[in-house]
Amino acid sequence: MAESSSSQANSLQVGPITMPLDKKNLKVLVECLVGFESIKRNGFDVIPYLVTQGFDDYFRMLNGPLYRELVKELWVRAEVYDEDAAKMEKWEKIVENPSQKGKTRKQMSLEEFKKTEIRSVVMGIRVTITEEVISMVAKCSNSRKFQSKVKKNSPWVK
Repeated sequence: MAESSSSQANSLQVGPITMPLDKKNLKVLVECLVGFESIKRNGFDVIPYLVTQGFDDYFRMLNGPLYRELVKELWVRAEVYDEDAAKMEKWEKIVENPSQKGKTRKQMSLEEFKKTEIRSVVMGIRVTITEEVISMVAKCSNSRKFQSKVKKNSPWVK
């Protein structure tokens, strides 16, 4: 038992604080749900449009729990890993060891750059956020959808 807990402790990471401010000063703003029934009573039924675009699950998700301290921990340690960061990462490897010059990222034991990510560490666990992750959590597709059969007298045609 002690062996598994020590190996688990070794896999935990501590990310650097990338945002130089006190977590106590961060305010987590909680999205408020839109009162769709209230909007409908005022003559605008937007629910079919949300369903068509796949946002119905997203608005249901907004009712879920929110862990403010974890959100703060995530963002004070967050960094954007984009194409420029990938180039910098490779350059830093070359500066550390000039014999790496001319090698591929794979040869330098670096992961290939695939897409922009937000990287952070929360409670010792590495967190990576991509567009695909946001789409999955929001239960929305990662593509655009349009409703083509809209009534001509609908206020949403404009």
